[in-house]
Amino acid sequence: MGKRLPRRGNDGFADAYIVTDDGTTGGMTQQGSGLSAVYRAAVWTPKGALYVLQDYLNSVHGITLAGWTLERVLDISADGLTLAGSGLNPAGETEGWVLTLPAP
Repeated sequence: MGKRLPRRGNDGFADAYIVTDDGTTGGMTQQGSGLSAVYRAAVWTPKGALYVLQDYLNSVHGITLAGWTLERVLDISADGLTLAGSGLNPAGETEGWVLTLPAP
């Protein structure tokens, strides 16, 4: 299931790749196009709020991922606490990642 948010001009969009039973959704945002495009992992809450995952991790959970750029959320556990995706590691190479959030 995918959902694309309306474009804001021609400079960006968001795609959802996975949805949990409670409606939490994971995917990515894109700003720009071609070689200058910037991708960021994103999550939507069941109420529809969109968050860049790294900003959410930092502001809500105090988690910083120095040197990493999380680009996509490709899977979420049924409880919404474990996420998996891809991004750039501190060496600038594409790598998969898995993270488990603390239970609320």
